[in-house]
Amino acid sequence: MRAFSSTTLALAVLLGIATPATSYTPFDTRTECTHKRLTWDDFQGQPRKPGRWTPGFAAHIVTTVRLTRFGVETTQTADDEWIARAPTAEAYAVMDKMLSGAASVAKEAKVLAHEQLHFDLAEAEARRLTLALRELEGFGATQRSAEIDLRSRAEQAQRDTMAKLNELQALYDRETYHGTRKKQQKRWAEKITHWLLHPTEPIELPADESS
Repeated sequence: MRAFSSTTLALAVLLGIATPATSYTPFDTRTECTHKRLTWDDFQGQPRKPGRWTPGFAAHIVTTVRLTRFGVETTQTADDEWIARAPTAEAYAVMDKMLSGAASVAKEAKVLAHEQLHFDLAEAEARRLTLALRELEGFGATQRSAEIDLRSRAEQAQRDTMAKLNELQALYDRETYHGTRKKQQKRWAEKITHWLLHPTEPIELPADESS
């Protein structure tokens, strides 16, 4: 019931999210899906087998964050300085079906609900990134330099988002003990649902409790 944080971050780099797209990034719906209500049919990979250094998990999900578009608009000030913005930038969460798996013994409603919240958490961060990207401004003495500055800031915002997402995913698993602590699972469900609906509000992490 764990989302592999290190795998998620590596996948994000491989998929090229560090470079903002200028248009919609197509993906194969046979192997990936955008945020939705999951079913066990979405978990098409193999469950992770325990090894010498790594424990096995009955179910796991791998997610990342991408951009649908990053159209840049530039304006020139009275002081001949250029400002670049991306007012229609939009980020979204993606689940990799082929890297997400579940053992047959794990396919229960409560396990799926735990994995769903991993996906919901990725989507919540994607929505926060969308708002952040639309507020970004790049500056330069030329139109081109302002656009480059904006893209550099956007890349950093994406890296920060992925770092934060991986930290939250690990904390979610740790505090819920992969969904087996009912009280904490309920607490996180309420928090993540709130974050999804209110992306402008700061994230308040639940207190670490053992029950």
